[in-house]
Amino acid sequence: MTPPIVIVAAHHLRRLVRRPALVLFLTAVPLTLAFVESAAFGPTAAINGAPPPVPVLFADEDRSGASRALEACVTDGIGKDPLAVTSMDSRAAAEAVFRRGDDAALIVAPAGFERGLREGTGAAVKFFPRSADDGGANVASEVLETCVALANGTLAAAVTRSEGIQKLAGIGGATTRVTVDRPPMTTGGGGNNGADVFLASIFPGLALFAILFISQAMAALLVRDRTRAIHSRIFTLPVRPWEVFGGSLLYLVSGLTVLLIMMGLLGGALLHLQLQSTPALLLLGVGFIVCAAALQLLIGASAKSDRGAQSIGAIAVMMLSLVGGAFVPVENYPPAWRALASLLPNGAAQAGMVRVLTVNTSAAGVGTQIVTIWTWAAALSVIAFTVRPR
Repeated sequence: MTPPIVIVAAHHLRRLVRRPALVLFLTAVPLTLAFVESAAFGPTAAINGAPPPVPVLFADEDRSGASRALEACVTDGIGKDPLAVTSMDSRAAAEAVFRRGDDAALIVAPAGFERGLREGTGAAVKFFPRSADDGGANVASEVLETCVALANGTLAAAVTRSEGIQKLAGIGGATTRVTVDRPPMTTGGGGNNGADVFLASIFPGLALFAILFISQAMAALLVRDRTRAIHSRIFTLPVRPWEVFGGSLLYLVSGLTVLLIMMGLLGGALLHLQLQSTPALLLLGVGFIVCAAALQLLIGASAKSDRGAQSIGAIAVMMLSLVGGAFVPVENYPPAWRALASLLPNGAAQAGMVRVLTVNTSAAGVGTQIVTIWTWAAALSVIAFTVRPR
């Protein structure tokens, strides 16, 4: 004989299967967001671990030792990583390229730059941003300000003005400089790299957000049962209260688990994620699913109407997603916020999944996250059972 828990769960799952378009739409949410975020921020940033360099034009009209030192600082010194500098022969040629190109800023060392330093009348570097609120132009401005500050410090530290200018000229003409050797980023055990690392870091949070979102839609069917007296008719059958609650929980957990597996397989096929250490991923994923299911049952039991349950559920989903790192990896949060997120079920699940996907750690390596998630799952399940409608 089929257990009553399975009968109740199958009853709800049959109604869900009758809405395949809705299920596919909700499943596509994290994949779509992952594609969008990858296109906007991902591949180049993931390759070097930094944003792409900002294109900048530099025109040296003075062609002196001091102006070459400034250009060397912007090009191969402080600006080596954040900027991609193109040297131009003249300001006129640079302005023509700047007007029709995509460079964020134009820097001009005018004629008489070094003479002004020697005569003590000062020297002004010309800086032309693409626009005042352009992020790339702001980066170029900060690099230029730093190089100018270093040049001023070199001049101030010299005994005489001529000695300081000679030191600047020596910097500009130096043939030896310190460089940074950046080997290709690797991960232990054959993990992802490059753009795949970026996707592996954002996809778990988006998938967990989708689970929360979908759980709300699935739980709405249970709330409608209560408002339509179907829930009361179930209690007239020879079933115990815990079996009805267990059937509802099993319905949510089984349905969400299938959807999470579908999202994982699609993520592996479309986003080239390497789904490694499957036991760890399942412990994290299923644990979070139990949390989401129990939370929705708790919200449904506490709300007085279908509309009230939807409102409370929407607020809970959004707050958990924002604080728990659904859209931004928890590692990028400030320390205090990161500590809070790590205590939440979705924050712990996201951090654990990212670690599994990027460094191929085992379940023991994410043991803290697994314990956190399943503690929440047990606590929410007990509370939801206690306040269930009778």
